[in-house]
Formats: sequence, structure tokens, C-alpha cells
Amino acid sequence: MKPTIPLSTLVAGLAIEALVPAWSGAQQLPIDIPAMGKLRHVQEAESLLQMVKQRQQPQAGRAEPTFQMLEFTFDTGGDDLRNDSVVTARLVFPDSSRPQDCRLHGAGATGAAANISWGNNSTHIASPCRLARAMTLAALKQMRIVIGLYGPGKMPSVPGAVLGGPLALTGVRSQDNWNINRIDVRAYNAGTNGETCVFRFSADPVARLTGDQPNVAVTDLPNQCP
Repeated sequence: MKPTIPLSTLVAGLAIEALVPAWSGAQQLPIDIPAMGKLRHVQEAESLLQMVKQRQQPQAGRAEPTFQMLEFTFDTGGDDLRNDSVVTARLVFPDSSRPQDCRLHGAGATGAAANISWGNNSTHIASPCRLARAMTLAALKQMRIVIGLYGPGKMPSVPGAVLGGPLALTGVRSQDNWNINRIDVRAYNAGTNGETCVFRFSADPVARLTGDQPNVAVTDLPNQCP
């Protein structure tokens, strides 16, 4: 049986006090005594000590990624969306902070599909929605998303909207009707180009928006994101 020595005297009389917690106390490590002669330099001893310390340091947890932009993709069903109709997304946050409005289609929206008609049975990516503050995926999945359809004019408002509360949006009444057959909401991280699914749901239809029923809280529906 090989002789054993404490780790604190592993390097030829050099005291190494930063012992591995699992090796602390009276536990001994097997080592060949002749091998001690190979550790002749203080630098080698310090290198060994540094290696032991690094192995014992807890790995710092990675910060949860955050996202700065949302992208909405819609499948239109059997009733199209007119080019001048205003489509909005109201984001109601779980911390009851001020809701954020994003204009996805119509006057004031940007992007290739922002001011054109969305024909029957077509797919379009709406104007991007830049978040007022970066958010984690967990926070994004807790927020409520309300899609609204309005005629040309002012941005609709949600008086007193809170998570889980009434969402009586008001605005210019639309003369349009629109069938949504799929909605896909993805979040993007501008720094890493990372993306992830926040919400997805499809049905025939998911919702039919009209002048009398101009909005739908899509996140009240089952989330089909993986």
C-alpha cells in the first residue's frame, strides 16, 4: 500500500491551505514519495494550488437571456384584412406596470406587410414590436396579449386594464371583418440573434374580429409553443 500524506503537504513542505471541501479533515491522498522530487519549483506548486482552487469554485450560473423585440405572424382565414385597417397588440404585463401598445398593421406601422391587404388564406409577418424594456422568456410568457382590429384613426386605449381584468378596448369602430386562423409570437435578442417562441395557437378560426367584437385576448387560449 502506498504511503499517504495530507494534501496540505503535497508539495515538498509547501503549505497548501485551500483544501477541497470533500478532501478536508483527516482524509488522505495516495501519492508516490519519489514523485515529490518532481515538484521542484514554487511556480509548479502554485500552479497546482490554483488548479485545486479553480476546481472547487462553484460555477457561476448563467444569466437568463432577455429579449427586446416581438414578431407577430398571422395566418388569415376566410375573411381578409383591408389595407387601411389598424391591427394592434396590447401587452399587459404581470407586474401591473403600464401596458404597451404595438401597431402591427395600418397607418403608422412599418414593414413590407404593414399597409397592404392580407388576402384570404394568406400568411403575413406584422410590423415589429419593440419592447419598452428587455424581458426574460418567463416574463414574456406571463404577459397577456390582446389583438385588436380598428378602423383608420387613433390608437385604441384600454382604460384600467390589468392582468386578468376587463379589457374593454376603445377606438375607431372598424367596418372590416377579419378571420385569424393562426398567430405566432416570437421573441428576439438583438445582441445574440437568438429567438424563441412566446405564444402560438391555430384554429379555424382562432378569432373573428368585427366592429362589434374588435379584440381577442389570444393568450387566454392554449399556448402551442414547444
